[in-house]
Amino acid sequence: MFSTTMPTLKIGDLQAQIPIIQGGMGVGISLAGLAAAVSNEGGIGVISSIGLGLLYPQPGKNFAESNKLALRKEIRKAKALTDGILGLNIMYAITDFDDIVKVALEEELDKTKVLLRKTLVALEKHVQMDIDGDGAMG
Repeated sequence: MFSTTMPTLKIGDLQAQIPIIQGGMGVGISLAGLAAAVSNEGGIGVISSIGLGLLYPQPGKNFAESNKLALRKEIRKAKALTDGILGLNIMYAITDFDDIVKVALEEELDKTKVLLRKTLVALEKHVQMDIDGDGAMG
């Protein structure tokens, strides 16, 4: 017999109604609107942190500052559009990785602090990186 029931997806203490995680497509594709729409349907909507400064240039600000301000704007917009689960795609290879991670932590996107902390602790074991800002490198 064929069943149309899909299993739920559990990550930590978060549980998505449907097992779909939207891809974090950069430079203007995975923004608040798409992430909130996926989240509202029961999946996990993902905002991409890549290239947002290109979409929201800030007069008098450099590209890195524009990126941070734009990311805050997108996270806040998405949180206003949904009560579902939202995630953030942060590419490790970008030069402002540390700053983007700090923005994500400050904005507390769902369980970002808990999940990101676990990820960074695992990453710190393999890469020289100061995740606590205390000057101690992993």
